[in-house]
Amino acid sequence: VAFSAWLILGGNYEFVVYLVTLLLLIFLVGRSLRSAEYPPAMLWAHRGAVIALILSFIAHVITRI
Repeated sequence: VAFSAWLILGGNYEFVVYLVTLLLLIFLVGRSLRSAEYPPAMLWAHRGAVIALILSFIAHVITRI
């Protein structure tokens, strides 16, 4: 929450929208794992989205310092 506030105060709304979108997609796929049968490629893409979210967060923090 504090990081999001810092980004909004800094005027970086695009990154916040990107984070919210990725988190929403990750949540939706994770929530439906028990009731749906996803192909293996879909599950690897989900894992890749989580990794991309973490790496983009780290890269953004490093470039803002």
